[in-house]
Amino acid sequence: MEKELFNYVAERAEVLATNDASTQVTKDAAAAWKVAVAAMLAEQFKRKEAGAKYCNCPSCTAASELLAKFGRIEM
Repeated sequence: MEKELFNYVAERAEVLATNDASTQVTKDAAAAWKVAVAAMLAEQFKRKEAGAKYCNCPSCTAASELLAKFGRIEM
């Protein structure tokens, strides 16, 4: 997700999570999104600090494995 779009969604999630007009279901969903994103970012920052060059999502994992197989990158 592009940074601008991510920031847009994060701002709206904050409003949905805290606004009195939001239903409890909406508040819970927005809060869950924020928690999930925070956990994902924390994990990726740990990986980066440990020297990982790529994230560990299935798409990046598959792409990096293919590139490594054909000698385009080192794993």
